[in-house]
Amino acid sequence: MNDRYIRQVGLFPPGGQKKLGNSSILIVGAGGLGSPLLYYLCAAGFGRIGIADSGAVEVSNLNRQILYDPSQIGFSKTASAIKRLREFNDSVQFTPHPHITEDNAREIFSGYDIIADCTDNEPTRFLINKTALILDKFLAEGGINGFSGFVMSVKRGCACYGCLKLPHKPDSKPIASIGAAAGAVASLQAAECIKAALSIGEGVFNKALMLDIFNGGVFEMPVERDPQCPLCGGLY
Repeated sequence: MNDRYIRQVGLFPPGGQKKLGNSSILIVGAGGLGSPLLYYLCAAGFGRIGIADSGAVEVSNLNRQILYDPSQIGFSKTASAIKRLREFNDSVQFTPHPHITEDNAREIFSGYDIIADCTDNEPTRFLINKTALILDKFLAEGGINGFSGFVMSVKRGCACYGCLKLPHKPDSKPIASIGAAAGAVASLQAAECIKAALSIGEGVFNKALMLDIFNGGVFEMPVERDPQCPLCGGLY
């Protein structure tokens, strides 16, 4: 057993680390959420990690997008992220992907076991959720805004992001966020992905974990599946 993973293998079922090494995950969005999530998944030993993002590193990213540094400003996020992560754990295979669109979503998603949504706009979230449900992929959702955020997991038969009724969704307007909020949400997303890969624990299904970093609160919000949901309604 690789000594890198010695402090976590005791938490997994027999053969769990090998199973994790044989698992693949696609991270959509390599920004505030994607940065810490990628570090944690890379550290945990996922065998193959895909990164979908078409953006470049900007100076305003650096307060929360911890994968990057000033020397990478202006360069591709996917290329910069993969370079840094390979230096961190060279046993992981990384694959860059372009921005997810209606034309490429199914083809890209079909190559992965797990999908993690780290995007910051509703149309893309809707596309990611619907595609994951159609292809029967586990999806880890996360969103942040300011000092707050949410985490939920999605699979067939359960409530999805379209069923989540919030007066102001965390990503429904231009985002201002602190890095600590992104890190807190991404840590919970990482745990959901690891549990899903190993088929252990209880996932955050039919509910959302709501984080209020400013006031120091975390609470569960039940989410009922909506038969009229534009994403999952009529799919199953």
